[in-house]
Amino acid sequence: MRVRIQVTLHMTNAFNIGTGAMAGSPANKPLVKNRQGLPYIPGSTLKGRLRHACEAVARTQGEQICGSPVPERMCPDSEEVGRGQLCPACRLFGSPWYTSPLRFSDLTLISPFKPGSEAKAIRTNLRHGVSLSRQRRVAEEDLLYTTEVFLPGGQVAFQGWVEGNIQDADLTLLQDGLTSLYAVGGRKTGGLGWLKVEAELFLDGAETPVRRLKEGRWQDVQATA
Repeated sequence: MRVRIQVTLHMTNAFNIGTGAMAGSPANKPLVKNRQGLPYIPGSTLKGRLRHACEAVARTQGEQICGSPVPERMCPDSEEVGRGQLCPACRLFGSPWYTSPLRFSDLTLISPFKPGSEAKAIRTNLRHGVSLSRQRRVAEEDLLYTTEVFLPGGQVAFQGWVEGNIQDADLTLLQDGLTSLYAVGGRKTGGLGWLKVEAELFLDGAETPVRRLKEGRWQDVQATA
């Protein structure tokens, strides 16, 4: 079954989707931006967070999940699941030996700034933090760091697509994962990157959605028309 899901992430507070490159930023953990200087959410970021959410859902349903993200413990070489088999998460998101049937687009900024907005309109702030020693449980000396965050003072939303050919049972898990997705980016435990998800599900190339996710619930479009 061919599925296409339009995903919209409404950020409810400041967030940092990081990049490994400093890119001229004064922050130790800069915000990833496109060529226009606008922040965006890479498809790989959504894929990773959504996989984590789907794994949690599958475990609560009694499914066996491999030992991701450790390659040696992932399907189809997983002792947790059984060699030569694929767990529900790997069927959806792939493993080092199996290509995911899903494709994830980058999520671009749709509110409050449209694509093509001037980069100078984007304002970011720096949040200061200090690294902690896990062994000593105290702050490390000389390890103050800064995180670049985006919070323009208005509603911030990003939109992109997830699409591919999957089975009915895997689609159900994917929808449940989207429902339980609550944050992306760095410092989630520190309160950054929390969000609300909206989505529309299209099947087999149809131009109109069959289901919508809003306020934490999937509903048939016919029932809400």
